Amino acid sequence: MTTDRRGTVFAARGRVAPSLDLTASARDMKPGRTGRDGVRGHLSGDAVVRGPYDTPEGTVKFTGKQLRVMAVFGEDSTVADIDIDAVLKGGAAQLNSRINTGNTSNLTITGAVPFHADGALAIQTRGMVDAAIANPFMAPGGRSLGGQLSLDVNASGTLHSPRVAGRAQLVKGSLEDFVEGIHLSDLNASVTASETTVHIENFTGRAGEGTFAVNGDMSLSESGFPVNLTITAKRARLLSSDLITARMDADLTMQGHITRDLALRGRLAVDRADINVPENFPPAVVVLDVRRRGEAPPPPPEPAFQIGLEVTVDAPRQVFVRGHGLDAEMGGRLQVRGNTAQPEIGGGFDLRHGSFSLAGQNLELISGRISFDGSSPGKRFDPLLNFVGQKTASGVTAYLEVTGYADAPKIKLSSSPELPQDEILAHLLFGQSMKDLSPFQIAQIAQVIASLGGAGSGADPLAAVRKGLGLDRLSATSASTPTGGDTTTLEAGKYVKSGVYVGTKQGIEGGTQAHVQIDITRHLKLETTVGTGGGAPTKDTTLDNDPGSSVGLTYQFDY
Repeated sequence: MTTDRRGTVFAARGRVAPSLDLTASARDMKPGRTGRDGVRGHLSGDAVVRGPYDTPEGTVKFTGKQLRVMAVFGEDSTVADIDIDAVLKGGAAQLNSRINTGNTSNLTITGAVPFHADGALAIQTRGMVDAAIANPFMAPGGRSLGGQLSLDVNASGTLHSPRVAGRAQLVKGSLEDFVEGIHLSDLNASVTASETTVHIENFTGRAGEGTFAVNGDMSLSESGFPVNLTITAKRARLLSSDLITARMDADLTMQGHITRDLALRGRLAVDRADINVPENFPPAVVVLDVRRRGEAPPPPPEPAFQIGLEVTVDAPRQVFVRGHGLDAEMGGRLQVRGNTAQPEIGGGFDLRHGSFSLAGQNLELISGRISFDGSSPGKRFDPLLNFVGQKTASGVTAYLEVTGYADAPKIKLSSSPELPQDEILAHLLFGQSMKDLSPFQIAQIAQVIASLGGAGSGADPLAAVRKGLGLDRLSATSASTPTGGDTTTLEAGKYVKSGVYVGTKQGIEGGTQAHVQIDITRHLKLETTVGTGGGAPTKDTTLDNDPGSSVGLTYQFDY
């Protein structure tokens, strides 16, 4: 009999060679490691084993009380009690085991497990399991599970070639992946198995205000476990992170083998996407590769599970890019190929309309594009920006360019003819040279230079108001009047349905315009404006066959 420093009592008598004739027991085993992580609880075991190593006979009993996995962060697992009884005889272990976590999980596993791969397998699994029991293992990866899983499954055949039959059902499930921005709720699934095939009869859930469904089969009798799945979604928010939030329809298939050549193909139709450009950025953190003297370097990590990609992403409109002064609506198409570890994304989104706000002045964008090259910092799914705004005044054309990745944009000023940076800002903001500016205007330029360099809070009060009101567009524009003064106009609007935008413009000094825009095709739109204020009635109709332009029909009645 021995006792370790944690109070565990071990006892054993008999022999272990040339064959087994052993009686052993352990009491009050505490499996937890030092520190925060590990397993906590009390374990006990008894074993009486005799005979040769390959076909022993006897009994083994194992009991765990108040067991829980202690997570590094996040919630610990549910308290569980485990009882395992095994009778060793005839080259197999006859199991009778129970896992109980109170009202949330009560699972029994009974039957025969052979000692050799070609022995007969006969296992029955029955009961209910709370999916949250896996969270301590998933929390380090930023994931969380929920829901109740009921099992009624039989496994037969051999360990080398198992056959599974029965049913598994998930009720009120949930999946959170905080790293990838995936939030799925109301998960309900029904999966059946008939010895050689696993069939997903029903797997539905919600992603935001939308829904998704998965159906298909997986073969257990063929090498590599071939699968054939169909994935559909309707207005599902499949991406939701600080950088990108997207609501879309999906029509996808996943085919191939679990162990090789698995591929996702089909089409995603984006109903709306919001790409946010952060106003402030945290300092870069250098990760050091630390190695201890005398120790071999750690082995390279196992290659990540990869799925081939051949997906078309259609987003003709309502791809909004906002932040750091940028407010633009985009539209376009992406072709996603490669695999999940190294996606290859072609195509992009082109500017439909937009502006860039700088020190209270809204500069109209003349061009813009969003693309993806997979080379962003940290290899994240990070869009590459390329926007250009311009303003011409006093014989000088000033340009402002926003380029780089969404989480680290770069802003560049240029002009024709070439001028210093402060002169360019003077023409962009006030339409005149630095020598003609007032001290207050010069102070504004100094503040803008500081903000472009990363200083200042960069707060945007209109953004919070726009989100709170549920609007798609909210901006304030200042412009010079012919008399030398300034006038400010507030614009607000929303897509009332797909392809139909309704908005209004209100001047501080009076005058209101209602604006309706109807998207007829990708490159064709109809616009109507009705307003009140001074001036003569105007009517203007333009038609341009350039694929990048649109048809405009504008009416204005002043009364």
